[in-house]
Amino acid sequence: ETTREIYNIPNSGWCSDSWNWGYASGTGHDCAAICRKMYASRDDRQRLVSSLLEPVQFNALHQEVSFEEVKLILGLAWQRGRWDGSDGGPNGYGEVLQTMAMAIRYENEDDVISAINFIQDITAKFSTISKSEGKLNRMKD
Repeated sequence: ETTREIYNIPNSGWCSDSWNWGYASGTGHDCAAICRKMYASRDDRQRLVSSLLEPVQFNALHQEVSFEEVKLILGLAWQRGRWDGSDGGPNGYGEVLQTMAMAIRYENEDDVISAINFIQDITAKFSTISKSEGKLNRMKD
């Protein structure tokens, strides 16, 4: 089992046998329910985005959003994107979600390497959802 936890739920990391991503039971389902409730309103989601874009200012006033929570939030968005087409289609973010569900590349013993792998993979898929040259160049920087 993993030592990673989301929302203080034991065995709630992606590599936990109890996680069961995509199923109606397991710690993944429990964490998804908490996440959906926490970010149910537009204001809640705006505060989340602000915390990610301006972490130093935000963290001085609020609790930091954990990297594991960010992975869960993106996983839920990409899962939904499979249905509404916002995941970039074939070869889009669904591939990153699939890699995340296997919990090998993004949950190894070195947290920094795991984060770098995750950021590199989501950056590489950005072109599947944005065709704006300016946004694509900004993502490369």
